[in-house]
Amino acid sequence: MLIATLALSLWPLASVNAEPICGSVEAFQRTHRWQDLPGCTEERDYENPTSAVTLLGRAKDAFKDFFENWDRGEIDDAEHAVGGALSYTNGADDEWASNPVLAAARPAYEEMKNKVKQYEEWAPLVKDLAQRYFRTVVMIDEARKSGTNAAQTAKMEALELKQTVAQAEAARVPDTFIVPGIGEVEPATVAEIKGVVASLIGQAENEVAREKAEDDAKWRPFTSQLGGDRLKFFNETYRIGTNVYGVGGKYLDTPEEFRAAAVMCTESFTTDQLVERWTVRCYSFRGNQ
Repeated sequence: MLIATLALSLWPLASVNAEPICGSVEAFQRTHRWQDLPGCTEERDYENPTSAVTLLGRAKDAFKDFFENWDRGEIDDAEHAVGGALSYTNGADDEWASNPVLAAARPAYEEMKNKVKQYEEWAPLVKDLAQRYFRTVVMIDEARKSGTNAAQTAKMEALELKQTVAQAEAARVPDTFIVPGIGEVEPATVAEIKGVVASLIGQAENEVAREKAEDDAKWRPFTSQLGGDRLKFFNETYRIGTNVYGVGGKYLDTPEEFRAAAVMCTESFTTDQLVERWTVRCYSFRGNQ
């Protein structure tokens, strides 16, 4: 009994979702929306596969498939539906030319076909915008969690997002276009992304400044005792993870050792096919020079 009740409760919803979307030449001329294209979605005359009812229904279904996917931000699925929209006549060109109902509807379908072509050209740019937006938001979040070098990456991504938005504007991508969401980043319109680009750049720059201040504080016991070439050498080696050795191959690891060392060396290792090559570079210091 419970199953039967559930099935009955869902029946009205299924019926609503399956209701055809109908339009006319006059309606389309007013709105230029795919929903108002002449004919009805899902309608077929199964006794006459080349009737106006069948051909308009099939054509409109193709445009519905494309635009509904696009409006949901599912650009890949929309691209898969391009072929059906561009070949909306389904090989029945003679019928579209000779049937008065189809001939009257054809200008509206040709207009919508050209719109699909434009959307297809914009698709790579919209997908790039989605990726840039996603990476910017995610990297700013990583930077706030003190991810290694995340702040600089976040700033780079934010600046590249700004460039991609400018490219979208130059290509005349409408502000109302929905940019697909990725992962935890929700879909957004082009206009919404435009509206937050400056804020995202600012957030990324704040994280860069915070990360730099924390890094400077971490290394201040060393940098406060060094200067000149000695400080430059330290910043370019030990500070970024390179081992440094003094006289006799002693590993240097304290501010006092770096301040007093007369010689400081680094080593590197490369492999050229079967040949292993070690390189040791040593620098002598007198004071900070």
